Amino acid sequence: LVSYNDKHNEENGENNRDGEGHNNSWNCGVEGSTNDMNIRQLRIRQIKNFAVALFLSAGTPMMLMGDEYGHSKNGNNNAWCQDSDINYFQWKKLKDDPQAQDLFRFFKSLIRFRRRTKFLMRETFVGPSDVIWHGAKPQQPNWESDYNFLACTMIDHSHHEDVYLAFNAGPNAYDITLPDRGGSGTWYRVIDTSLQSPKDVCEVKSVPVSGNYKMGPYSSLVLKSSPQGGEIVAGANFMRTMSMAQRLGNIGQLGQDEAAKQLPLRREPSTSNFVRSTSALFNYLTSSEPTDRPAVLRESPSVLNLAFSDESNPPMLQRSISRWDLGH
Repeated sequence: LVSYNDKHNEENGENNRDGEGHNNSWNCGVEGSTNDMNIRQLRIRQIKNFAVALFLSAGTPMMLMGDEYGHSKNGNNNAWCQDSDINYFQWKKLKDDPQAQDLFRFFKSLIRFRRRTKFLMRETFVGPSDVIWHGAKPQQPNWESDYNFLACTMIDHSHHEDVYLAFNAGPNAYDITLPDRGGSGTWYRVIDTSLQSPKDVCEVKSVPVSGNYKMGPYSSLVLKSSPQGGEIVAGANFMRTMSMAQRLGNIGQLGQDEAAKQLPLRREPSTSNFVRSTSALFNYLTSSEPTDRPAVLRESPSVLNLAFSDESNPPMLQRSISRWDLGH
């Protein structure tokens, strides 16, 4: 889809007469393999854009083996008869190719995000009240425009964790105005495929956004709202099982009085310290010693404000963790 405009089925022995001739694909400027890094990076971005469109669609996502690392069949769109690397899973490519590893990371994060987003896991059809369409301005879709831009907000009526999705499928940067959340929460950027890896997916530190946003050419943007400011991430650095959420609910009994007796809190812990501390959180939660457990400074329907320490970092760390992450 991103490397060939035309079919290349010569290896099938039918003089390239077999297979569908109308590919609906774009080679990004060069037919087949290339050493041009600009084209190769654009192809990777396009694969990510296609993955976003797939995994943020209603229904069950269907992907082809190898899509997660950029498997190519060298333009052969009718490769059923090939007993070769064209149809084999290429473990070596996934192990040795940095671009393949980047795609694999992106796909994993995207799958996690889908599983945590209740709107995308729904079992009923999407209706008119579930989607608001946008153009460059909120609620002003321009269906007559020749430029390939489309955006929408998917409304989560039950949990108020709406998702904003935008595609800039054109060759130019595109300025947009994000829908105003008003008093119903904050937008957090989850995915921007125009950003260099690993910033294209917010796996550790969430990024609040509002107002105007400039989308890069050939890019997709995914935002998710948090009703009360809990952080939104797509990575694996939060505890996510329901049992952990239940344990945190029990820890909430510690209350503010006990938390006030703890050591002074660092207001802005570094990302590396937070990741280490989050990794240690499982030990705190499963410990039989109450003093080893984190103190809950504040809790709401969507956010837990925890204080916990790390042996490698004696001062206490403070962090706000959304129940959305912990419960999924």
